[in-house]
Amino acid sequence: MTQSAISFPGPIRSPGQALLAGLVGVVVIAVPCAAAENDHRGTLTGSFAQEQFIAGEEVRVEAATVGDLFAAGGEIVFDGLAAEDVIAAGGSLRLRDMVVEDLTAAGGEIDISGEVRDDLIAAGGRLHQGPDSVVGGYALLAGGSLDLEGRIKGNLKAAGGRIRLSGEVTGDVDLSAGRITLAPGARIGGKLTYRSGSEADIAPGAVVAGGVERVKGEVFEVPVLTVIGFAVGGWIVVVLGLTLVGAVLQAAVPALLTEATDTLEARPWASFGLGFALAVATPVAASLLFVTLFGGPLALFLLALFAAALAFALIAVANWLGLRIARLFAGSRENETVSRRILWTFLGVFVLGLIALVPFVGFLVVCIAVSLGLGACALQFWRVVQAWRPGGSATVAP
Repeated sequence: MTQSAISFPGPIRSPGQALLAGLVGVVVIAVPCAAAENDHRGTLTGSFAQEQFIAGEEVRVEAATVGDLFAAGGEIVFDGLAAEDVIAAGGSLRLRDMVVEDLTAAGGEIDISGEVRDDLIAAGGRLHQGPDSVVGGYALLAGGSLDLEGRIKGNLKAAGGRIRLSGEVTGDVDLSAGRITLAPGARIGGKLTYRSGSEADIAPGAVVAGGVERVKGEVFEVPVLTVIGFAVGGWIVVVLGLTLVGAVLQAAVPALLTEATDTLEARPWASFGLGFALAVATPVAASLLFVTLFGGPLALFLLALFAAALAFALIAVANWLGLRIARLFAGSRENETVSRRILWTFLGVFVLGLIALVPFVGFLVVCIAVSLGLGACALQFWRVVQAWRPGGSATVAP
């Protein structure tokens, strides 16, 4: 069973505090969990008074009563959970029959049922709020496809590619989407404000008590050649920029890239799982910190740190890719000169850049590369922390 408990000084009640604590929890707990050789699944059962952290490729929480819960993994299942604040990030989230105070969730697919007594904040590729789901406060949602069948007692603000509302919202509703549908059973107690390229599809049986307002923005026409020029210029700047940073790293701290590359090759699944959780949690944490009273500077610092980590993650993956290609032509990596190491890094960056130009597939590959690189860097960071302890060692796991 994978579980750990950490106590924070004072209660966690604001969304910014909760998600920041969740981000810390992912780094402090998910890293050692992912670093364990055979630790791929985590299960949490029973009752706990303190905060709980759980991470793994598969995470299952069954009939657990906890204070605050932070979960990260490839697939996350909550079944009968009772908790205070809950932070969850993963590839697939199935949150069934739960009763929680606040819920913050991010993932590829999110399925929510049960009761969120206060506020719901969620972002995912596909998000479904089941018909038996109740949110006692406001709901802030974003995703490619949103299907809302439950009840929201506060205000709803949502953005996505497609939004379908068939449940009930007691307060005001603010929607931004390519396609908006209000099904016959939809009920809005306040005003509906929406932004979309087309008229909202409001069924005859839907009720909007406060009226409907469509906000139209100005449309700016940009010549196609200008768009192509900016795209090509941006691609060149990114490739050259990553190559330059990679060259500096290879010349100044080559061991740093080598260790990150070795970690990525030795622990690809652990790197990907942890990197995905960090890639999802960090931007959401920063956005929530912006709305707190004193969180702006901290959010800017977090975003700057995240941008630097993304660059290093891509360079680490590019270095690994370049070295893999190099083995086909140059054989061993031993006794390589700085110029050769820079050449292999540039080759990896260039190949990644070419792949990124492929529609959809390129975006997917870059996302995978970022997750792999971030996770490898985090695991490497964890080994450095372990090495600082008496008797610690920073040797890369075989």
